[in-house]
Amino acid sequence: MIPASPAIVADLLAPATAQARLEHLRAEGLADETGLNWLLKRAQELVHDDPGMAEELALLCDLTAASLGLAAVSAQSCYLRGRIYAERGEFGPALEFIDRARRGWSRAGQQLAALRSDLGRMQVLDDLGRHAETAAVGQALLDALDQLPDQTDPPVQQVRAMTLNNLGATYSQVGDHERALAAYAQAESGYRALGMRAETAQPLANRGICLLASGRPREALRVLGAAADIFAETGDRLWAAKVAGVVARAHQQLGELVDALRVLEPARVTLEEIGAQAEAARIQLATAEVYLAAGLAGEAATAAEAAAGCTGAQGMVHDQAVATFTLAQARLEAGDLNGGAAALGEAARLFGQVADGQYQARVMLIQAQVADLRGQRAAAVAWTDAAAADLQAGGWLIPLAWARLRQSDLAPDGQADARLAEAATLIEQLRLPELHYAYLLRLARRRRQEGQETEATALLREAITTAEQVSTSLPDPVLRAAFRAAKADAHDELVDLLVTRGAPGDLAEAYQVSDQAKAQTLIELATATIGGRHLGVSPGDTDPLLDQRGAELSAIYGAMTAAPQRPGTERLRQRASEIEREISVLRLRWSLGMDTPGTERAAENGSTAPPTGPTLSYHVHGDSVVAFVQRGGSVEACRLRGVLPAVGAELDRLAAQWSRFRMGTAFAERHQAVLRATTDDSLAALYRLLIAPVADLLGDDRDLVVIPHRRLHQVPFHALHDGAGYLCQRHAITLMPGSARTRTPPGSRRDALVLAVPDGQAPSITTEARSLAEVMPEAHIVLGDLATSTLLRERLPGPAVLHLACHGLFRAANPLFSALRLADRWINAADILGLDLGGALVTLSACESGRPSDTAEPVGLAWAFLAAGASGVIVSQWLVDDDATARLMSALYAGLAEDLGPAEALRQAQLTLASSSPHPYRWAPFVYVAAPSAEPIGAA
Repeated sequence: MIPASPAIVADLLAPATAQARLEHLRAEGLADETGLNWLLKRAQELVHDDPGMAEELALLCDLTAASLGLAAVSAQSCYLRGRIYAERGEFGPALEFIDRARRGWSRAGQQLAALRSDLGRMQVLDDLGRHAETAAVGQALLDALDQLPDQTDPPVQQVRAMTLNNLGATYSQVGDHERALAAYAQAESGYRALGMRAETAQPLANRGICLLASGRPREALRVLGAAADIFAETGDRLWAAKVAGVVARAHQQLGELVDALRVLEPARVTLEEIGAQAEAARIQLATAEVYLAAGLAGEAATAAEAAAGCTGAQGMVHDQAVATFTLAQARLEAGDLNGGAAALGEAARLFGQVADGQYQARVMLIQAQVADLRGQRAAAVAWTDAAAADLQAGGWLIPLAWARLRQSDLAPDGQADARLAEAATLIEQLRLPELHYAYLLRLARRRRQEGQETEATALLREAITTAEQVSTSLPDPVLRAAFRAAKADAHDELVDLLVTRGAPGDLAEAYQVSDQAKAQTLIELATATIGGRHLGVSPGDTDPLLDQRGAELSAIYGAMTAAPQRPGTERLRQRASEIEREISVLRLRWSLGMDTPGTERAAENGSTAPPTGPTLSYHVHGDSVVAFVQRGGSVEACRLRGVLPAVGAELDRLAAQWSRFRMGTAFAERHQAVLRATTDDSLAALYRLLIAPVADLLGDDRDLVVIPHRRLHQVPFHALHDGAGYLCQRHAITLMPGSARTRTPPGSRRDALVLAVPDGQAPSITTEARSLAEVMPEAHIVLGDLATSTLLRERLPGPAVLHLACHGLFRAANPLFSALRLADRWINAADILGLDLGGALVTLSACESGRPSDTAEPVGLAWAFLAAGASGVIVSQWLVDDDATARLMSALYAGLAEDLGPAEALRQAQLTLASSSPHPYRWAPFVYVAAPSAEPIGAA
């Protein structure tokens, strides 16, 4: 490649008017055919690195050539401008300039150049989804080349190879992979015969794309790697980035999600730098697909919606259709059935417009899923069968395998095994982890129905191992948690099977499987096996954009809490959700530069020694709950069939009761007896549903560990009522995420750090801080504007007790963005993961600081503090009463000062407060959540 001459080019373009530039061109002696051709070469070199400057040079050459009557030079200028417009995604102007170029070359008598312009036309038509027109143009071009008298000359043969490459892309777009592979092979052969190694890269890359679409990702990676090497040698940044997007999809198919993301990130940066908007939209779409595969439905929907908007605005119908299809899947994954169905309908319309048979069948497959969810089983069967028939006819193996699995789900008992066997043949051929997991889960369920429980157990264990192998490759804690939540079915099924079978050792294994499912991510974080535990460092230390978004989010949180019922709050919530998803993506990009942990390290740093004392552990499966009771080395289990809907109803009733107290103190005092009776009814109902069936197994021990699961994290176990009294009157209750122990050390010091941030809405925080100073004279009390996040980071690790008295905000859709307001900003759960708490006991005297998500772990702020090294956290499950909280905290720390453990100190403080404020709303919001390795403060 001839080096560009930036000084000459810059001088030529410095004048503001075209006439002045032309005069400068003449002065430089470039205003002739030789000089203009030299300039056009410079412009071609700038197309990817500086398309704006390349366009200005091409325009200058076009104007000069027109004034000199140089039709061929003018045509070359027009064709170059068409290329630039196409790469920007402005396809209408691109086609106009390509037409002008063709006419110009024809006038100049350059027949081959005129024909060659159809190559550009084919690429633009393909981008517009007009594949039938593209194929017609390509075939006509091949026919025209055959009519040339010098058809065997190298230039003609080069155009033939380029045409075959473009035709291959067209065939691939409509799912005709065999014709596509044949066309690419002919193109490669043509280039090699001409000795043009660099040019073989494009058909080679396209062959990789086609192999991937055919369900051959390993083969595709080898071919794409060879193409990428050639693009790297030639410095073609655009095509290198395009290949990266395909490589990412191959890794995604193979379950190598972190590799996919690591390939996409530099490609995204490159395409943004060179201004290739069309390809940047495709990279964004590829990223959305990886997020969806990882279980990040919200982030996937955001990226897919942006990609759909960008590709739609640029007329890229096929890409718009794929983005809309991905958006539909993300919405369905997030539980938005109506939104997903609407996006599916639009995707079907777009795929029909471009006649893509494969994707039309894939849409039908998801439409069948929607119909099944709506109870329309006959429609679901019809959609699935139609999709499977089309996919089989087209030879599209990956979606066909999914169709066979769905057919097995919907088939009568006599046909399900046959469908599974058909799927098994495809899955064995494809060897893709996600398909393998789905197949193992279905096969295990079939074997269980047939009474073959031993085989079903082995299959479920293999399914869990398959999913874990993918999850352990992920570098980001949010990514891992989302993936595991999306792949929890095998754990649930295995727990249910083992408990039902009840053979020797089954209950112990079921307990262990349940424990692993609930606490694995927390254990890995707490043992520093994930990138988020690089202590003292967070993405905000190095990413200004993350700081900017964090500041905006902090301001929105402040506005939301200042006036939660004011008009416009819903818009604030929506904007907060948008920024939270953006921050998640930024954090994920930051984490991609970290080393990926392995399972060996996690095993090395953890152990499975159970906590002492009785443990009551729950596992939710469908509408039922399994309650495990572990005492010493033995485990017993009780299946609570169909209780979850009733539990949910009582939790909703409790939430309604808590809301009554927002109507003011006078209302609460006037109706205190009725409010308490109604609340106690719900607490008694929850006791009957969750505790009474296992009460005899718990014994009379004072200490009781409870390990909730999914929505049971919302249950105030200590306040459940047995008809005679509350559970905390008999037990000091410790909540835990899981019983497997880690090596997080407890604090060895007895000093305390108190950060208190009062305001007009919470003036009692000042009283609370002063009362703590009275019972903890050694505590360092920081009040008001000095209680900053910077101070918190500087003082950690160190104190044995950390008390944060401030406003709290729970984010139901994004629990890891639940936040606490310090003096300088809000800190969310994801920020907290970067702290080093060194075994401190943490108290979050803030509203809803312990509220979890409805369906899955992690559990918001409490989980984040435990992951950051706290030995335990004391947190609230609902909005708190300021005065009652101040009195509770004073009594709590008085108990800790007397060397009571946190659970017992909290229990006694609650009983003391209940004697004067008997409604559970006031005395019961706080719970103690211990890390799996926690030991009481002061026990050393």
